[in-house]
Amino acid sequence: VATAFSLWLVREARALGAPWHVTARMLGNVAVDGVVGMVPLAGDAFDVLFRANMRNVRLLRRWLDKQPR
Repeated sequence: VATAFSLWLVREARALGAPWHVTARMLGNVAVDGVVGMVPLAGDAFDVLFRANMRNVRLLRRWLDKQPR
């Protein structure tokens, strides 16, 4: 479920017009979180520390802040 939400966030970034390098980094964060998150116990600890969705929101916000209004 968490990975589906993460992918929805990447889809929304593309809908906003985020460039490929931003969405590629976002997909990388989702992939790392999904793969390591599958490991029992250690994956849960990693999820607490890595926070892929927070990283992705930061990436998207940085890109949006640079765009002309």
